[in-house]
Amino acid sequence: MLLPQPLFEAIRHHMGDHGDWHIARYRKLWLPLDERAAWQRARDKYPDLFYLDERGAGEQFLDFHRMMIRHYKWILANTQNHGKTWYVWPRVPAIYMQRLPSHIKTHALARIEAIINDPASTADQLGAFIERTKLDTSPGSDLHTALHGVINNVESEQFPSHPDLYSASMADLSHAHYNEHFWILHGWIDNIYARWQAAHNIAVEQDALDPSGHNHGNTLIGTNDLTGGGGSGHDGHTGHGGDSGGGSGGDHGGGHGGGHGDGPSDGGGGNSTGGAGGGPGGGANTGTPPFLNEPKPTAPVTSGIGFHHDPILHDAAATPPQDPSDPSRPHKHH
Repeated sequence: MLLPQPLFEAIRHHMGDHGDWHIARYRKLWLPLDERAAWQRARDKYPDLFYLDERGAGEQFLDFHRMMIRHYKWILANTQNHGKTWYVWPRVPAIYMQRLPSHIKTHALARIEAIINDPASTADQLGAFIERTKLDTSPGSDLHTALHGVINNVESEQFPSHPDLYSASMADLSHAHYNEHFWILHGWIDNIYARWQAAHNIAVEQDALDPSGHNHGNTLIGTNDLTGGGGSGHDGHTGHGGDSGGGSGGDHGGGHGGGHGDGPSDGGGGNSTGGAGGGPGGGANTGTPPFLNEPKPTAPVTSGIGFHHDPILHDAAATPPQDPSDPSRPHKHH
């Protein structure tokens, strides 16, 4: 459920662009036409991220969330009147484990242990398996997204129609980090990363870190409300908040990737400049690349709130509902 208000405000200020970071790693042609302008703003903010079909994306997933965890620890220690302490699962709770798809329950944890104990393995392999990228689509991959889904479903059953299901949905990348369970889940994943680092004689840095300067704002990819504040961008890039906020506006042509949905090849001859009219430069069709299609590690979305921006679940999940009357929704704060 939603973090206490003091923590929510601090997270929104320092790390509001979690959804932008994730969506910037998709290739443009994987997304519906009506989401590409928002994708462009996210990609402008994070131009150097690896796409999900490139090597390096798995390690970036681990490193980005490691930094979020370190900032969150600092916020916990330096924010008053919230009543929360740092806590991480020692193991995935049974209430979530029993709801995971069978192939994840059967293979995920054993595969993670094998990667940790393999002296030739890489951090990229570990992250690619946990998140599921092209590098590893083996059975059990994408434990991360599956756990987001089952936590969302449990909350939806325990607290039906609760406003936090909108303002802190674990099934929406734009809002998930406002949910207290996000930090418990990603703290657990970060400890897995730390175990891999220790096994490979790599220094582990998990101590609290001052997030000053990380006030990126949020363009709120995944909702129809793009009114988030700008803020300064990651690694010196300018933030792009709101419909009127910077960015390149509209679509910028072909881009790279999906083409006609046949996978991670250049789409129909499109390129990064595209046609003068915007939209895909070489092929108008969109499609999820095969490595994110089969098998689908989905948990049933019983609440109607889909993990809208994960291409693995995109076609099976509903768009997160809009509730403009709810004053606790993160994008209502300015």
